[in-house]
Amino acid sequence: MKVKALKEKPDSRKLRIRIRVFGFIFLILFGLLGLRAFNLHLEVNPHLSSYKDTQYQRKIVLSPKRGNILDANHETLAMDVEVYSIYASPHLIEEPKEFAKQLAPLLQISSQDVLKKISNKKKKFVWLKRRVEKKESEKVRELDLEGIGLLPEYKRFYPNNHLAANLIGIAGYDAKALEGMELSYDSILKNKAQPVYVEKDAKGRPFASFDLLKAANAKQIVLTLDKYIQHIAEKELDEAVKKANAKSGVAIVLEAKTGSILAMAVSPSYNPNDLKNYQVGKARNRAIADMIEPGSTFKAFTAAIALENKAITPQGSMNCENGRMKVGKHTIKDTHPYGMLSLRDIIKYSSNICSYKLAQKVGKEKFIASLRDLGFGQKTGIQLPGEIPGLLDSAKNMRPIRLGNIGFGQGVTVTPLQIALAYGAIANGGYLMKPRLVKDVLDSEGNVIESFPPQEVHQVFSPEVTKITTEYLKSVVEKGGTGTRAAFEDYGVAGKTGTAQKTQEGRRGYAKHKYVASFVGFAPTHRPELVVVVSIDEPKGAYYGGVVSAPVFKNIMGQSLAYLKISPEKQDNMAQEALALKKMKEATQIVTKKTQELEKEPVKEKKEIGQASEQASQSMAFSKNASPDKIQQASKDSENIINDQQPHRVPTFTGLSVREVLRKAQQGELEVKIEGSGICYQQNPEAGRLMKGSEPITVECHPPI
Repeated sequence: MKVKALKEKPDSRKLRIRIRVFGFIFLILFGLLGLRAFNLHLEVNPHLSSYKDTQYQRKIVLSPKRGNILDANHETLAMDVEVYSIYASPHLIEEPKEFAKQLAPLLQISSQDVLKKISNKKKKFVWLKRRVEKKESEKVRELDLEGIGLLPEYKRFYPNNHLAANLIGIAGYDAKALEGMELSYDSILKNKAQPVYVEKDAKGRPFASFDLLKAANAKQIVLTLDKYIQHIAEKELDEAVKKANAKSGVAIVLEAKTGSILAMAVSPSYNPNDLKNYQVGKARNRAIADMIEPGSTFKAFTAAIALENKAITPQGSMNCENGRMKVGKHTIKDTHPYGMLSLRDIIKYSSNICSYKLAQKVGKEKFIASLRDLGFGQKTGIQLPGEIPGLLDSAKNMRPIRLGNIGFGQGVTVTPLQIALAYGAIANGGYLMKPRLVKDVLDSEGNVIESFPPQEVHQVFSPEVTKITTEYLKSVVEKGGTGTRAAFEDYGVAGKTGTAQKTQEGRRGYAKHKYVASFVGFAPTHRPELVVVVSIDEPKGAYYGGVVSAPVFKNIMGQSLAYLKISPEKQDNMAQEALALKKMKEATQIVTKKTQELEKEPVKEKKEIGQASEQASQSMAFSKNASPDKIQQASKDSENIINDQQPHRVPTFTGLSVREVLRKAQQGELEVKIEGSGICYQQNPEAGRLMKGSEPITVECHPPI
């Protein structure tokens, strides 16, 4: 009997399909959950890590770190010190009034101020006081209050207080640069702000703070400024300003050959550590930001320009009109009546009338062009904020009376720094130098990243003109001159007094009884090392530059030269004489020895040795009675003999311009062969190598990139 298969009901078939579909869906879901679990627990997830950090850490951006400012001897002038800042977490403070009562006396703020800061319970972080002293932070830590914490920060500190404050400048809260070098070199000195993370528990209570992150320290800058010369300049200037009951004063010490600024003093000054009492006016650097009429200090340039343009000869003289000269409606006056004066005496006695005439003889185009070549009427390029160019009219529409007035220092305005650099050109053989304030940029380890060598602008005067002008300026401090109080025995001084009447503020004409007393000069005159400018604004009582400023110049110059161990002129001459005698003796010994060795050599060589021996003997004979100049020449002759026998080291020429190489070679009496032009990058033989005789040195140069 056959059994028939039962037919499946339609409903049970649908049910089975549904079960399979739902099973497949659940399988996919479980697979996705597994993948998600794997992603959460086994793979690195930046988003979740960040979310975790927000629950257990709080990020706070503190003020960035600034690099040190160092003087020429790497003495610290500005630095960052680590301090603590105090914060509160208002949502953790259960009794705000008691909290404020205990904390306010320690922070030296009112309890009401504390309550105001912590009043919003929703806030989890508020600053209570930034950059507190160490004792203050320790007392707060000892309180152990709930909801309070301390974080390390940096605070700018100036270890010498007011020293060079107007030049260095100031950095305020959050490392923000406000003035001076701090501002002009802000991008180098300041690091980017680095975050600090505060760890907290599940309730948001801080339980540990990380130290300041070990980020790379900021770069440092090394100035040409010398801390000790700066101190000398400030001390003498402050005393002079107080003694004269003056409005203010400026003193600058400049290295003649390089344009390096060794000191830039301003009085009155301020203490950059006292940020609460900081005032913009007190931070003003008057050496570059104050315009003054130079007065008679300008007459040296008038004389030099006249000589350079052959408007007068060194032996020339002019009629000073007995102290009064009518020019149209105006009358030009001298302090004392003079008739005919030589060019030397025009400078010595400071004649306005003859200086007026000299400017007219040169002509307005040449005269104004020469003054611009000296740097007047334009910024010097010093890397300090707030520098002004001064005022120097165009020659195009200049009237004769205006030109003449500029010849004796009226109708033109300059800064003390411009005057210092221009006198530096006279002291430096006619070469104007760019002001140099930064020597090097260092990394945090003290390694040099970038250097800034002295930079020559151009030649303004010939060496012959500067020598003559120097002799004229020497007469100013000699008996009968206007600057005798600037002279001292040990060093020869060349300089010029200046007494300029101030213009009326907001009105035309000059103010009565308001003067700027100045003295500017350089020393030693036989080999100028330093240029010093002293300018005192509105002295009471005596107001002449020769009376008020010349003694300050003398004190600053004398102490600075002694500190730098620059030998007095007399000692220098004696040392040159002794050295010359020594070289002559050595030359004679060498010649005698060589003569003995070559007795049997050809006649020609015997003749040469005999000539050299005779030359050395003659040098010995006249050395006792000869002048320093003759002794120096004899010393060079003898040195040539010695150098032919004894080796000497090759100097460094790399990094110098062609002109600097030639000058250095001439000073060392070396023969150089220059290939190319621009900056010298390679030399043969190498620097420091021993060489004999007059072997030529090859120097390869290329234009700067």
